[in-house]
Amino acid sequence: MKKDNINPENDNSPTNIYVELIPYIAITFVILASIIAIIVFGFYIYDFGELPRSDNNAAWGAFGDYIGGLLNPIIAFFALIALLLAIYIQKVELKAAREQLTETNQVMKDTRTHYENEAKKSELNNILEKTGDRLDKLIIENLPLSSSNRATIRQLIFLDGLGSISDAFVDDSGKQGTYAHMAVNDIKLELSFLIYTLMKYNKLLADIKEESEISKYYKSRYQKLSLFLYKRRLIDENTHKLIMNGGVDIDVILEELQNNGSL
Repeated sequence: MKKDNINPENDNSPTNIYVELIPYIAITFVILASIIAIIVFGFYIYDFGELPRSDNNAAWGAFGDYIGGLLNPIIAFFALIALLLAIYIQKVELKAAREQLTETNQVMKDTRTHYENEAKKSELNNILEKTGDRLDKLIIENLPLSSSNRATIRQLIFLDGLGSISDAFVDDSGKQGTYAHMAVNDIKLELSFLIYTLMKYNKLLADIKEESEISKYYKSRYQKLSLFLYKRRLIDENTHKLIMNGGVDIDVILEELQNNGSL
């Protein structure tokens, strides 16, 4: 539907066209009425000839009845047409006003929804950044191990070949009260919260039909950490898969596609 056709601000809208035609229509009515009046007077003179000016009121009354009886219905007809035209123009203007109001309300609604979604995206981005900062602090924390060594999880990730230190870290992570155990538990909590926030962020993007590299960024940022912990059975397979997929649950998506007949 082309709303511009009834927009009062559009020069080609029916409202403006009819408004521009009103003077021409009025002039046309005046000309037609004048022609009809001349015809009426012509018929009167033709039938009765040239009559002297009468001082008789009855004669003037008969003449007035004749003229009024012929012209009044015609003038009333023109007046009715003008009234119907005015009603139609008013109807078109009201329709245009309703359409304009509906369009304005929709624009306001879309604008409000846009700002709400932008606020949600900003909030989720802030949460992701803070969660990432907490994870980074845990990764670079220098942990004392029971083997009298000290190491950060970042060092263990990049020095994966040093099996003795890595084994000491795994042993300590299974013992209550050790620094490694507390660090691993904190990392698992932060990873779970990161995945939860990423899933909310991805759902929001899907709802508003937008794309973002946020998921890929956090995948690349923590996939080595996830792989390091998963290989040592310190996080479960589902958590590892979600990190590797950037917070997107591929199994759920495949199940939905199958249910919808897309696969």
